[in-house]
Amino acid sequence: MPIRPSASRPSASLAAPPALAAALILGAAPAAQAVVLYDGGPMDSNSPITNQDFEAAYDSFDIYVVDDVSFAQDVIVNAVSSIFQFQAAVAGPIDFHVLIFDGSEPLDAADDPASLGEWGVTASGALTHVTGGIYDVTVGDLSIALAAGDYFIGLTPVYPFSSGGQSYQFTSTATEGDSWFIRNPGDGFGTGSAWYSGTAYTGYEKHDMVMTIEGEVAAPAVPLPAPALLLGAGVLALAGAARRRVSRA
Repeated sequence: MPIRPSASRPSASLAAPPALAAALILGAAPAAQAVVLYDGGPMDSNSPITNQDFEAAYDSFDIYVVDDVSFAQDVIVNAVSSIFQFQAAVAGPIDFHVLIFDGSEPLDAADDPASLGEWGVTASGALTHVTGGIYDVTVGDLSIALAAGDYFIGLTPVYPFSSGGQSYQFTSTATEGDSWFIRNPGDGFGTGSAWYSGTAYTGYEKHDMVMTIEGEVAAPAVPLPAPALLLGAGVLALAGAARRRVSRA
């Protein structure tokens, strides 16, 4: 009497070859690596710009700055860094708004900084003292997925005026695309509550903001050469034959 396959016989080995074949046929996508996705350039020490979110009593003086950023591929933003100057010493980490607006169209009144944009978040930022009231700032552990395209991205400290005074973000000596954009929704500075380009707001040519964006970008799968494709097809055929033998038994 022929021995029939046991119903409890493991079948996982039959599923493995097709998966292997699929990987061989399609080519495995390289693992994502941490990279600099955007670099606004070196600091211009003569051009800090007001950028701050105060407590409710001083909301009319909240002012937000963003810069135009483009990604050629889908990315995951993990960290945003910049250089700020505070009027008073800052102790320990503080919160920052990471503002991210759709950049496929110009900013308008509907792009409210208080909403932080379509992908924005508020997160803790680590400060490293440089000199005087100047600090390197990094807001990390973000994991914000963005499709390839154009964006307006900014970093605004959330810090009380009553204890810290005003804060300023430094511009860079480089320009990529447009200059930065600024908005004071409460018009506490008397310049209007709309978005303005840096050039229009100051009356003279402005550069980008000092800002570095780090994260991951996924490279496309790499097609394998013809011999590997034939091997993958052979493995699939063998797996199919094995399945048919088991089902007939």
